[in-house]
Amino acid sequence: MALLGNLLWDRRERAEALELYRIAASVSEKDEGFARTYFWSARFLHQTQTAQKWLEDRLARFGKRSALPGRTLAWAYEQLDQTPRALELLETTAQQHTDDGEMQCHVALTLGRYNQPEKSAEYLAAAKGKCAESTFTRTAAMIANIQGQLATARDLFLDVYQRDPLDVSALEYIVSLDMDLDGLEVAEQRIRDAVANLPHSYSQRVQLIQWLRSNRLEAAKSEIDRFLVDFTQDAWG
Repeated sequence: MALLGNLLWDRRERAEALELYRIAASVSEKDEGFARTYFWSARFLHQTQTAQKWLEDRLARFGKRSALPGRTLAWAYEQLDQTPRALELLETTAQQHTDDGEMQCHVALTLGRYNQPEKSAEYLAAAKGKCAESTFTRTAAMIANIQGQLATARDLFLDVYQRDPLDVSALEYIVSLDMDLDGLEVAEQRIRDAVANLPHSYSQRVQLIQWLRSNRLEAAKSEIDRFLVDFTQDAWG
């Protein structure tokens, strides 16, 4: 249903696509992706109030079972620049689902983004031991980064990366923080060491090329040539 909706949307048959998105979201009421797609599409077609009401009714039906409907509705409020309403809903949802560590982390990060460090710290502390350690540490790292605690953020992202050396998102943060803290050469050495440790990692090789194209263009060509030798079927060839 959603795939057909995507096809119609691309063909600019958007009213028909919206109806399919609505049906997909209604049939799979517990799928946050479908719910968000329906809201986004409805807003694009100036049917925001209808989609918002649908999300609010959905929260009333499922909000006690899961934190996700509240999280999605809060996201919708943010899209509508209703930030105080979004934050209030997030806190209410987190307080209703105190054992959901991922929700506590999400609220902590959101409050951090909106410059409420004390509340952010409270929700982060509440998440401890209630979610995967990597999720907790990544959230703490992102909050430290937002607050300008760059060295602390880098140490925390390093912890995340050492647990999963294929985590290109964590590596990207680390390299960016290396540039801020120690300069271009240290950052380049970091990403080259990562590639050397996992030379067959497609994603990290692409990450290195993209970094070089942004920061050391003269070195990018030789790296692309080596990449194409190792990954002969890539579209760049």
